[in-house]
Amino acid sequence: MTSSGRARDAAKGAAHRRAWRTLITAIAFATLYAFRGHVEASSHDEVSQALESLRQATLAGDADKLGALLADDLTFVTATGRLITKPQYLRAVRGRMLVVDLLTFEDVAIRIYGNTAVATHVTGIKERIGGAPYGGRFRTTRVLVKDGSGWRLVAVHGAPMPAQ
Repeated sequence: MTSSGRARDAAKGAAHRRAWRTLITAIAFATLYAFRGHVEASSHDEVSQALESLRQATLAGDADKLGALLADDLTFVTATGRLITKPQYLRAVRGRMLVVDLLTFEDVAIRIYGNTAVATHVTGIKERIGGAPYGGRFRTTRVLVKDGSGWRLVAVHGAPMPAQ
């Protein structure tokens, strides 16, 4: 074989190896992208379930269940601008100073950022605070963070919906 033949064969071999590397790289990226989509869908489902668990525990007045679903450093900003901590919230639930009779989440949108989720929705609520009825519809933002125990609520902010 001549040197030009060996060079041509070497060039073909190099081109063949590049083509295989490109194909393998493309498959790897496609697999990672598909897996990422699966992980995001799975996280979305987990956050949806965490929100439903929060809703159910709130309706049941289950302070123990709520305690497990709320981060220790919870920041809850009410529609009136009042700041409530986790201990204050759980104390009000346990003491029946806060009783929620109706709680709905509508138009829920969830965005996942790694181990953090931001959920926005319209909250419909009827509750009694110290026996006085209160309620309405509020645009709500909830921030959840995933830790070793699952998704925990770390922040809530609600604002009254405008009159229609």
